[in-house]
Amino acid sequence: MYKELIVAEIEDDVLLGIDILQNDDGGPADILLSKGVIVLKGTNIPCIQNGMKNDVRKVTAADDFIIPPLSEAVIDVFIERKELDDVSQKTDFIVEPTQHFCETYPLKMASVLVDINRNPTSKIRLLNPFPYSVDINQDSVLGQAEQIDSIKSTLKGQEHTEEEDNNFSVRRVTFSHKSEQIINKVQEEISLENKEIPEHLQKLYDTSVKNCN
Repeated sequence: MYKELIVAEIEDDVLLGIDILQNDDGGPADILLSKGVIVLKGTNIPCIQNGMKNDVRKVTAADDFIIPPLSEAVIDVFIERKELDDVSQKTDFIVEPTQHFCETYPLKMASVLVDINRNPTSKIRLLNPFPYSVDINQDSVLGQAEQIDSIKSTLKGQEHTEEEDNNFSVRRVTFSHKSEQIINKVQEEISLENKEIPEHLQKLYDTSVKNCN
């Protein structure tokens, strides 16, 4: 079986037919999807899928939930799983809201990093800034989870112990007892007690405390 080939310096997409892949004189080609190559006459030809998407999973509500008005809630969700997840080394995913979630629910979702193999369900944080409750039905699609390659490092595993009842967006994170001592010292030094207010701020101060007494 002879083939006439013309070699030109032109790069273009081509389709290898069954006559070449299977009926070649050197034997049939081996398509190794696990390695992303086609072995033709002992030569590895890379296979690149056009428009290949990242590993993005659906995130659905694990139960029916009611998010109270003007509150923040942590709810359980299911992240779509695949057959190889149980043996995969890459199980860290970033969970973020989808455009559909933003258009359907009057809620705000915080992005969160989860390990899908740590527990059957994962947790996400929702904020309801409106004066009425919001219902979430079980199996509703709330977001998407995208796989990440690796975590470089974690600064701190949890917030400061005194911040558990703090519902504001800014919270303290203690890295060492030394840093805590430094913060307390700085706070003492900048205390306004028995300190004179600069002249250019005196009027502003008087206006601010006018009705406080």
